[in-house]
Amino acid sequence: MKNYARKLNPNFMNKLLIIGLDGFAPNLFERWETLLPNLSLLKRKGFYIRLKSVFPPDSVPAWTTIYTGLSPDKHGIIHSIDYLEKNYRKLKFDFHIFKGKTFWDIAGFHEKKVCIINPFLAYPVWPVNGIMVNGPVFVSGENQSYPEDILKRYDIPPLGGIVDFPTKNTLEEFYKKTIKLTLDEARFGLRLLENVSWDLFFISFLTPDRIQHFFWRYCDKNDPTYPSSNKHENKIKEAYILFDKIVGDFLDEIDCSTTVIVLSDHGHGMRCPMCFNIKEYLIELEISGLIKLIKKIPGKKTLKESSYLMQPNKSLVNIPNLNGSNPYGGIELNRKLLDAKGINYEKFRENLIKELKELETPDGEFVFEYICKREEIYNSAKYFPDILFKLNERYGVSWQFYSPLFSINLTHKKISGGHKQYGVFFAYNYNGKVNNYNPSLIDIAPTILHILGIEANKFDGKPVIIK
Repeated sequence: MKNYARKLNPNFMNKLLIIGLDGFAPNLFERWETLLPNLSLLKRKGFYIRLKSVFPPDSVPAWTTIYTGLSPDKHGIIHSIDYLEKNYRKLKFDFHIFKGKTFWDIAGFHEKKVCIINPFLAYPVWPVNGIMVNGPVFVSGENQSYPEDILKRYDIPPLGGIVDFPTKNTLEEFYKKTIKLTLDEARFGLRLLENVSWDLFFISFLTPDRIQHFFWRYCDKNDPTYPSSNKHENKIKEAYILFDKIVGDFLDEIDCSTTVIVLSDHGHGMRCPMCFNIKEYLIELEISGLIKLIKKIPGKKTLKESSYLMQPNKSLVNIPNLNGSNPYGGIELNRKLLDAKGINYEKFRENLIKELKELETPDGEFVFEYICKREEIYNSAKYFPDILFKLNERYGVSWQFYSPLFSINLTHKKISGGHKQYGVFFAYNYNGKVNNYNPSLIDIAPTILHILGIEANKFDGKPVIIK
């Protein structure tokens, strides 16, 4: 732990309250700002900016980056959650990558009292210098706390992150249950805020993400599956108003020595209503255009007699499932096969990117918002494929064979809200100045520690605000 932080700054040792709102979207805050007086106060009298998430903007790698200050190519937890997969509840990850290495562990090492509630993924709980309470995610189990007596002393609502998957007929029940869960967690958090000693208090609400995933098409008139005026059309707005009130409830309980941060791990918006069947395109590219694509690459003749694309262990390229049916994805190149065929890896990669950049949708727009070499985003070949891309916002990645290149996303009605690249960052009641006007998630852990007077020196990011 000594490698992460070495000295205290006595001039900047505020208490710090952090409220995490999973999936809270800056565009919706800015649209409804007049209805959100508490967050508007934080913006007006403090600091507000859009916060860049990780690639891909999924809660699993995003919260891990927030906790550790490490980018996904360093912490390696890049899995996405696809609630459409039947076995998504059985997914298991090794979260020991951040056990003992989070911002609250570092703060505790420097004798700061911490109170940590519902940190997504951080389960089972572990000993901290204070209190840690959480529930299971992707595994069976019950709420846990450190110390254990917290479970006996308080009525703790279900924590952790597993969500119900509502149908059209159970949406109303799902909404009521989600709102109740939110209010129960807020009440529990406020009791701990008032009753225990702390220097760092962190609580995260996962329910904004849940509500937006399932109610988006009922609230967005621009969604092609919007069912006209309906009883759910204001559900997301109502939820944002509720979260603003919860922020206000916490603000009412703090004093002038407490700095407040409100943040989200990513934003939210309409999930792609269309799909681009990229495997089908690459097959067609091999049949009709791949030879032209690599005509200047040594070894091109070796491709004429055999079909390599999409064949296990024989494919020149592969499309891994990096982020489900969303715009973010990647292309793996078979380096060994390219070398065996005498094909220059870099030339092949550059030409493939160039070819795909020019591809257009049926509406005449570019299919790819961007497509680039992995190194332009991440360095690690261990966790990320050779080429990374983001499709046009209206399109998600599909892995179908023998299908049209462009098709309707048949799962859109089930999950109509999707993750977006930018979340929110509010800072309030801090005695310092803004240091970083282009923050991303790797900057959060250094910011937290700096506010607590702990100078961090092993992070790639930098504090958003400084003394």
